[in-house]
Amino acid sequence: MPPHDDPMPDLPDISAETPEPKITVTVSEDKLKAYLTIEQVPPLPYQVTEDMIFDALAEKQVEHGVKMERIEEIIANNEYPFEELIAEGTPAEPGQDGWLEYKIDLGAAGRPKDEGYRVDHYNLNLVQNVQPGDPLVELHPAVPGKPGKTVHGREIPPPRVQKVRLPKGKGTKIADDNPNLLVAAVEGFVRLDRSSFNQLVVQQEYQIYGDVDLSTGNLDIDGSVTVNKTVRDGFKVVATGNITVLGNVEGATLQAGGNISVRRGIVGGQQRALLTAGGDVTAKFANNADISAGGAIVINDEAINCTLKSDTVIAVGEQGRRSAGDIIGGKAIAGYEIRAVNVGSDSGTKTVLRVGEQPGLIERRRKMEQDLKDWSVEIEQLTTRIATLKQRQIERSRGAYEREQQHAALKEQQTQLLQTRNAILEHAERSGFVNPTKEIAALEEEFANTTDTL
Repeated sequence: MPPHDDPMPDLPDISAETPEPKITVTVSEDKLKAYLTIEQVPPLPYQVTEDMIFDALAEKQVEHGVKMERIEEIIANNEYPFEELIAEGTPAEPGQDGWLEYKIDLGAAGRPKDEGYRVDHYNLNLVQNVQPGDPLVELHPAVPGKPGKTVHGREIPPPRVQKVRLPKGKGTKIADDNPNLLVAAVEGFVRLDRSSFNQLVVQQEYQIYGDVDLSTGNLDIDGSVTVNKTVRDGFKVVATGNITVLGNVEGATLQAGGNISVRRGIVGGQQRALLTAGGDVTAKFANNADISAGGAIVINDEAINCTLKSDTVIAVGEQGRRSAGDIIGGKAIAGYEIRAVNVGSDSGTKTVLRVGEQPGLIERRRKMEQDLKDWSVEIEQLTTRIATLKQRQIERSRGAYEREQQHAALKEQQTQLLQTRNAILEHAERSGFVNPTKEIAALEEEFANTTDTL
């Protein structure tokens, strides 16, 4: 039998396609990043194409922020990256919340004044006075953010910004030249009204529900003030309007542009009470007090050891009551009239009454005369300074003229020296001298000195 040939071994099917690499695209949870992984399947390497990568991206719907240059590098170098960032979205840009810039220090209210070496508990800055047009608070409007975009091409809205409004309350207004600025509309004091959504208000009447003491400090108010209880020893209340005290005034100082009304009494002790009003002063009684009024002074019961000065009328004692109306000790000076039931005492306490003088007018005239003296001295000093400056100006002008004349003379001398020098040099050359003569050297030195002088 003919020998059988051995069967042919199985050969690989070269017509079969080499397995394609595994291309995976993963997207982050926030949809802002996409990562590419290419795994080569053995046995043979396989050339990755753009279409393969883009098909993988399309399968995951990645279309925004694709890094094209990196894809080209991967294909050119036949790389097999692992979880490489291949697309990146655009994050939303947050905006800025609106905010208020206060031009007044609301936190200063009730805070003792710090003078460095000591803390003044009598001045707590309880009231902040303002004038019409004074800036109170400026609005910085909200700035909206910018939207972003995911790797899928979907818009990402920016975070919402907080808008704020100007806290416009009574007595305030929007500035004429700046719609974002709140200013005072009237004279008064500014405060934050928490009962009306923290609006800023400017009031012209201030209310103290207790005493004026260390809990309030001294008061200085553009407007009027009402104190429900007592103004204690050593404290001061100043108001451009009226001052009303429902309790007593102890050894304190009250100054009002309008009227002062004390429902009970003025009780000065070792420290006298000092009351000054542009209008009237009224009280139930007064003891150890100095009271000055541009209007009338009216004391219902008695004034003991007081100095009373009124440009118009002083009246002590209610009409129809004989048990009150004593002026005992001190002085009473009025422009037109003094009315009282009894003046002086059986003990011989000295009591002085004067009518026909207007203390306020006299004081204003005295102040005007003093101001005139001060201004005269200042004018005289200014006149002397002006005369001195004028004299210095004249002297400087004269000196400048003299220097100009001297400069012109020196320039002329310099010109003559140059001409002489040149003539000597020409003569020396014609005579056959190699070196300049001593005369030339002397002229050179003189020329140098003249130049330095100029």
